[in-house]
Amino acid sequence: MKKLLIAFLCFQLTLAMGACKKPPPSPPPPPKPPSEQPVDGGKLFLIWSRDFQPDSVSGYFLDPVFSGDYIVYATEGDDDVTMPEADVRIFHKLTGELHSAWQHNRGSLIDRKTIDDCIVGGNNQNTIFIANKRELYAFDVQTRQRLWKKIFTGSIYAYRRISTMGTSVLQNYGVDKSWYRVSAFDPLSGQERIITQLEIKDNYEFDISPPAWTINASGDTLLLFLSSGWNFYLGKGRMEAYCYNVTQKKMEWHQKDLTPEGCSSGSKFIPIIIDNNKVIFQGLFSIHCFDIGTGELVWQYDVSWRDAFTDTPFLYYKGKLLVRGDNGNSGILYCYDAQTGQLLWQNSAIKAYSCPWGRMDAYNDRLYFTAWRGSETGALYCVSIATGEVEWYELPNRGKIVFGVLIDQQTGYLYCSTAWSVMCVDLNKTPKE
Repeated sequence: MKKLLIAFLCFQLTLAMGACKKPPPSPPPPPKPPSEQPVDGGKLFLIWSRDFQPDSVSGYFLDPVFSGDYIVYATEGDDDVTMPEADVRIFHKLTGELHSAWQHNRGSLIDRKTIDDCIVGGNNQNTIFIANKRELYAFDVQTRQRLWKKIFTGSIYAYRRISTMGTSVLQNYGVDKSWYRVSAFDPLSGQERIITQLEIKDNYEFDISPPAWTINASGDTLLLFLSSGWNFYLGKGRMEAYCYNVTQKKMEWHQKDLTPEGCSSGSKFIPIIIDNNKVIFQGLFSIHCFDIGTGELVWQYDVSWRDAFTDTPFLYYKGKLLVRGDNGNSGILYCYDAQTGQLLWQNSAIKAYSCPWGRMDAYNDRLYFTAWRGSETGALYCVSIATGEVEWYELPNRGKIVFGVLIDQQTGYLYCSTAWSVMCVDLNKTPKE
């Protein structure tokens, strides 16, 4: 009997101790997948939409860029105290979650209130470069740590756009009435290496547009860029093309007087390197295609001032060159054979104007771009690259201004922005039923 009583008491004690134990912690919830339900966007199947700045309108957006699993957005801002400060935010491409390191106060990132360009480069595309006419910055993507800053003082100022060469960032700067140079800056230290310098000639005050780079058959690094200048006494402009051999430290070729009539200014954008060792330069009223090896002009296309090309960069896609123009009444789309310069089609029936910083992109043989349909009303367009016909357009987020687009070719996700928000659109499900 005593043994039975002891066994019973031990059993009760075991139950009591078991009841006092804390249950094991629950596993963390899995990452939230992209929404499978479309958000308010008309025909657009939105994966996510986020406020860029939760407390105010963000202003004009620069074209977005990718950095690994993230997408980087920047706003222009203005040194005028009445405008919102320029800023940069980084969002996860699939979920739209704001990167934890980039949850900073507006205006705390850089010393001025203006950003003219924001690109990604460096080792493993892990450095963000931010530029305006007076400053150049480098930040680490993952930590938001400022790596270095370059200041341009006095009468020396920098070009608004920047580009890369390998892991280095290229910044062009100088003095209008004297010289202009191309310099490479190390992504981690900011150490400067002057690549080449041009001197003013014939009283044409000039600057140098951002270079593209390639490697030739001999293994030499080549930079391809334009200079554009203006002679205020004569009231004429001049644009010239260059190919500089960085490895050999010499000019491979220099094409002068691309615009003998003096009515075309140079490009703000990086030249486009295409198949068969050719490069395409963009002018305001002209397109120029050169053989990179010889400097020979392959083809040239000119338009009148009424059909001037816009602030939208040209797009090269599957052997075609896609260009936006403006005739004063509506937007124009041109499609050229990039190898020969033959005009394949044009569409002048689009009653909309190019947005500032309106980068185009293509996916599955369709062209996507944004445009303004009247005052502060923006639309996203889808156009067949084969025919130039508009397949559909939509006014996202109640039709507010829409800026440049960027497409992830792996997922078919298109990224764009409005005056206050950024969004991700699934092109494989757009337009939705």
